[in-house]
Amino acid sequence: MKRMNMTKAISQLLDIYWTKITILTILALLTSSLSVYAEKSTIKNSTIIVTATGTSQATPDMAVMNLAVITHDKTAQKALEANNKSINNIIDSFKKEGIQKKDIQTSNLSIYHINPDKHQEQRNDESLYQVSHSLTVRIRDLLNAGMIFDQAMGLGMNSVRGITFTNIDTKPFYTAARKQAIAEAIEKAKTLAQAANVKLGKIIEINESNDSSHLMPHLISRAQTASYADTHFSNGELNYSVNVTVTFAID
Repeated sequence: MKRMNMTKAISQLLDIYWTKITILTILALLTSSLSVYAEKSTIKNSTIIVTATGTSQATPDMAVMNLAVITHDKTAQKALEANNKSINNIIDSFKKEGIQKKDIQTSNLSIYHINPDKHQEQRNDESLYQVSHSLTVRIRDLLNAGMIFDQAMGLGMNSVRGITFTNIDTKPFYTAARKQAIAEAIEKAKTLAQAANVKLGKIIEINESNDSSHLMPHLISRAQTASYADTHFSNGELNYSVNVTVTFAID
């Protein structure tokens, strides 16, 4: 009876032992398989990432002038009346030169009370009101830009906030720069793949950023007393650039 019980106990222990061995073997096989899968997955998901820049040049065909009229007087009403007169005269002169209404925009009308400055050596005890009114005009006829600028000066424009040159339609120049950037990115990726002895796959992702240089005009000449067409601008050349980051798969 005791021998039978001992035999049964040994049998149970052997069953438990072989069960553990089987489980450990299965776990080892699973771990090995997962490791191989992860390695293959990593290889499969390997990529080549390149950056490239494309550029395009263009001659400007439009000037954007940000101008302002600033007037002073003892009363706000008189300062405003003088300012309105100058602004209206300037706008009328623009229209006579063929500038369309859509290309003329007024903004930032402000009225300030200026108190006498008691800290100046030459004190001015007169209290004045200052009126400032901004005017933005787009000039599509660049040959007459200097003349139009001088006309505005002669009619009361006395502050220049900025003058830039640009293009009416920038899309063709960005398109050309974009094509150049992508072509350069593909060429770079091919070179890298060949050097690394791997097969270049399809494009996975493209990220783009662009920029353009808006030219500030170079003032050629300007007389102290404005006679029309005294001012001439050199508009130069604009550069448009597109930067791309392209991710390629490795097959």
